[in-house]
Amino acid sequence: MTAMSWEELEPYVEEAFAGTAELAVTVAPEEAGVSRDDLLFAARENDAPDEVLELLEQIGPKETFADPEDLREYLLGEGLIEE
Repeated sequence: MTAMSWEELEPYVEEAFAGTAELAVTVAPEEAGVSRDDLLFAARENDAPDEVLELLEQIGPKETFADPEDLREYLLGEGLIEE
């Protein structure tokens, strides 16, 4: 699988972070964040193509991201998206 661009993935990422924003109000800040499952849920709810789902499934199951940039840096570091 060739690496996709951040721009292709970003709409689903933004949706996942928007969907968890209200949870951050009731959860301690150090526990707030978006998990792989949150990202997959948002992508599926928004009819993401299989390539997006396959990429998100490669994220470690215990990874949590504080913001979209945190996720972007992780994906770049893993070689899952292009610069």
